Amino acid sequence: MCDNKITISVYLDTGVVREYDVSNHASAREHVAEIVKTGYRHIDGDKLTHVPPHKINKVCAQGPGIDTKYPDRVRGT
Repeated sequence: MCDNKITISVYLDTGVVREYDVSNHASAREHVAEIVKTGYRHIDGDKLTHVPPHKINKVCAQGPGIDTKYPDRVRGT
């Protein structure tokens, strides 16, 4: 993977965080959107597991140059 890798972190409702890297911003946005929409799949040995979207708490992409044209603000109620 390149030096500018972006790490995708998938936070499952079991407390486990699954992570992997992609090489660019476009891939990161695609992967995050698909995971939120269709769930997360991973392989452990010879076992394929599909985690449905309702079992995922959040999905994050972190790496150099992550930004948005629409930054949000945080406030309390």
